[in-house]
Amino acid sequence: MVATMMANECLSEAEALVAEVGGADEEERLTRALELYCDAVEHTPTAAVLSKRCALLLRLRAGEEAMADALRVMELAPSSASTFELSARALQMCGYRARARQSWEACLQLAREGRDEQLIAVAESALISWGGPRFQAFRR
Repeated sequence: MVATMMANECLSEAEALVAEVGGADEEERLTRALELYCDAVEHTPTAAVLSKRCALLLRLRAGEEAMADALRVMELAPSSASTFELSARALQMCGYRARARQSWEACLQLAREGRDEQLIAVAESALISWGGPRFQAFRR
């Protein structure tokens, strides 16, 4: 119970720091937010908490660390389209293009099953950048 409360406090503060866009102190705020997400993961290593830290790591261009979090999230939430989006972004950032494409394809399929129009558009856009006949099978 105490761990959950501490994790929630860390999450609230981290989310407030991440929500502030721009400014001269942005890097400092994002670094502090990352520390808070790390604390939250330590207390409550759920898919939701790991996803938030992964998204911030991607924003900070820390691809290897983001990929590690994305893989952990995939273990915890293997049927979530947003999980595959995080995985695809991290893999792409690290230069694993073929694996990233596979994650984008899985993301698109799950997003369609869940009727998540925004995520469908994101995944389609990512796959269009690869082009070719393989993508045609995923188009509407």
